[in-house]
Amino acid sequence: MPIQTTNSGANSSYLDLSYLHQISEGDIAFECEVLVIYLREVPSLAHNIQHALKARKYKVAADLVHELKSKIRVLGVKQAWRLADFIEVSLRKRTNLSQLPKKINLFFKILRKSVFLANTELLKHTK
Repeated sequence: MPIQTTNSGANSSYLDLSYLHQISEGDIAFECEVLVIYLREVPSLAHNIQHALKARKYKVAADLVHELKSKIRVLGVKQAWRLADFIEVSLRKRTNLSQLPKKINLFFKILRKSVFLANTELLKHTK
């Protein structure tokens, strides 16, 4: 049985595993492997994005956000993906600068929640 899709209520904007189920064709080991990669790489990328932003290295931050987009898309973190797209484009073009702090804070909040939920899903299958 594939990993349960988080589709209920408020959590659906943080994690929707339906795409992962589709590409895994029911292979739970593959789904768990993807979750492990997500849990390993997303916090690290988020940290590096924050560091690049503090150092005002906007191109580096935009590149890191771009790298993160594929990971959040696979796990259906739709709200974060939309924000990532906005943040990446804004950093590259140096536009919407007044909106960026609020969008970035929301982006990181969503990422933290998605990491928590991904970890919860993984734990259900590794007991």
